[in-house]
Amino acid sequence: MFKEVDLRKERAYALFISILNRSPGIADYVTSLCLGKPPARFVLEDLLRVLTELQNVTDLMLVGWSAFDIGLDTRVFQRRFSNIKSLFLANIEIDEIDFLLLFHAMPSLEHLTLCTVKVLPAPEEYADQLPVARSNSMHELHDMIFVHVSSPPMRIVPILVKAPLQLRPRKLQLVLNPKAEESVEDAQDLLREAGPSLEHLAMTAMQCEPRVSAISFADNTELRVLQLKDIALGMLDETALVRRMPLDWIPSTLAQVLPLHTRLQKIQLLLRMVHWQDWTDTGEYQSRLDWSRMDAELARIADEHPDVEISICVRRPEELEVWYYKMEDLILDYLPRLTKNKCRLGIICFQNMSGNGYLGGGISGRTYDNWYYCPLPDSGFHDSDHVYSADLYEDDEGVALH
Repeated sequence: MFKEVDLRKERAYALFISILNRSPGIADYVTSLCLGKPPARFVLEDLLRVLTELQNVTDLMLVGWSAFDIGLDTRVFQRRFSNIKSLFLANIEIDEIDFLLLFHAMPSLEHLTLCTVKVLPAPEEYADQLPVARSNSMHELHDMIFVHVSSPPMRIVPILVKAPLQLRPRKLQLVLNPKAEESVEDAQDLLREAGPSLEHLAMTAMQCEPRVSAISFADNTELRVLQLKDIALGMLDETALVRRMPLDWIPSTLAQVLPLHTRLQKIQLLLRMVHWQDWTDTGEYQSRLDWSRMDAELARIADEHPDVEISICVRRPEELEVWYYKMEDLILDYLPRLTKNKCRLGIICFQNMSGNGYLGGGISGRTYDNWYYCPLPDSGFHDSDHVYSADLYEDDEGVALH
């Protein structure tokens, strides 16, 4: 019952302290803890008690905190959380000292998510107290999610380098905010730090401004899987300005796949469609994504990596039977050069009501899944019907497409 504790609401804090007072033993059962901004009347000692007694927590989430909130001081972060393997920070404003102390307090950390994190300079009187990582205390991240990290007044990665972390994850998910130059620079720094350790890279760009200068992953020579996610061909915002913005970052990113990526196995493009006309109309909606350029890049990749597997995954809210065959025909028509190259090409369509952006959304309902061994003949594409019901579709590696 108390395995997961969510303290994001004011009432939850008081209720949980009351439960701890009556039954202290329940602290041993809590393995997942989410702490929201504590209420104004909440005392620091109660927060310290929660963090001290819940020693079996492996997943910690801090959401909506500010550097000026009660508890965000060194008395909190000087605690040692030996069992925490996953740390999720969202909508956080924190000074550099406390930010670094977090990682020193979590020697078993393996999974890190940074979502809209703002790091403030350390106060001048404490500048000489910045914790310095020792080589024998470094621990390795297995995967990292970097979502629209708000950098002003400081960038994130140069600070992370000071933490006792080996920033060489095997899996990295990047959500870029092209309006913030520092967001793109931090993402590039993360790729550089990851180096040849990186095997799985997932990228997307925030919808508000889908222009992204090319981000290189030339340092990531052992890359095996590249996912470009949440490519929204339709926008809920009906303004012509937003709808006409080209998705330049798709072909620009594909252009960064080079012959040196000799271990490349999979490329996945995950598209999210809001309106049917986004694809079928020949006007402004279709022009958002330069299919000709994307086709050229995918054909080049298939030529340079003959064993690569390429999949186009599309999610829409409409009933699957209404659109999946038409969608498959359109994809094959839009990729004439790719279908003439040697590769394995998959087209996956599924119904999904979620409007969640950035990293896609969960896959549910009926799924259409068809694979082709290219080069293809000019006609007769449909040779089988692979529609089935599933709560979640996974690729051959068990990687959930969400």
